[in-house]
Amino acid sequence: MKWQKGLSLILLLVTSSMAMAEEHLKLSTTTSTDNSGLLAVLNPAFEAKFDAKVDVIAVGTGKALKIGSNGDCLLYTPSPRDRG
Repeated sequence: MKWQKGLSLILLLVTSSMAMAEEHLKLSTTTSTDNSGLLAVLNPAFEAKFDAKVDVIAVGTGKALKIGSNGDCLLYTPSPRDRG
């Protein structure tokens, strides 16, 4: 639960200034984060507040990192197990 609150805060802080300029935000995340239901709760509130659509790319950890390192998404959210 604690990581979910931190994730939502990070998502809002990182994208709040950029959301006004973009209609679609690409979010690369792991399938476990997507399957947790967290994004289903956070995304509608975020989209309504900032008038921006969040396009979720849910893939394995390695692929999500690769998408982020290629600059093909605005934000990457790791799953709790990715904390190294």
